[in-house]
Amino acid sequence: MNGLPKSVETLILEFTKFPGIGKKTAQRLAFHILSSATEDAVKFASSVVDVKTLVEVCTVCGGISDEKLCEICKNNKRDHSIIC
Repeated sequence: MNGLPKSVETLILEFTKFPGIGKKTAQRLAFHILSSATEDAVKFASSVVDVKTLVEVCTVCGGISDEKLCEICKNNKRDHSIIC
């Protein structure tokens, strides 16, 4: 890709895997990260890892949560005979 460093090419390729993100948008996102502060890029990368390792599907309703039950389903005041 136009003589870009391999790491930038790889980042662009990974962004194109997102729905609705074409090559030009992926390039803009990659260059935005490249021009951002390192700590911002680290926070971004960490948030991606966190969402993949910490978030799970609620065993009752199928919503997302960081626990087995989401906030709605574990609420004792909720009518548990109805799934949201």
